[in-house]
Formats: sequence, C-alpha cells, structure tokens
Amino acid sequence: MVTTKNGRLMRRGTCSVCGKTKTQFVKSGGSLLNTVVNKLPFEMHLPGHNFTGPGTKLHKRLNPDGTPDLKNGVSQLIR
Repeated sequence: MVTTKNGRLMRRGTCSVCGKTKTQFVKSGGSLLNTVVNKLPFEMHLPGHNFTGPGTKLHKRLNPDGTPDLKNGVSQLIR
C-alpha cells in the first residue's frame, strides 16, 4: 500500500500481461453511523420488506447461487 499526497491509500502493482504499473484507490473506513448499524445484533427493514433497510445482511439472505431466499412471506404471495 502507498499513501498519496492527499493521504488516501492506494494499491500499486504491475500488470502481468503488459508490464505497466497499475494503481487503484483503496476504500477505507466508513461513517460512524454505518459502523454502529452494521454491528447491531438484529436487522432493520422497511415495513413489509425483507431485503431493504439499513443493516440488512444480504449475504445471509441469498441462496448459494445468488438468488433471494424467499421463505419469509414473499414465496406465499407467489403461490
């Protein structure tokens, strides 16, 4: 990792195909509010929704193939 003049973190590497130097900024941190919401032991959802709202653990709500797991009420509407 390299720090730029303005203090941002940047990843620097060499392309294995062309040999040129490549750089990419690294996202760091986040807001204090997002950190607090993500550490809550429960999820908050918009009324009547299963997949929207702050703190939704989407990786836990998707099937291994990436499709939504519709076992909470929505699948009953489809049938």
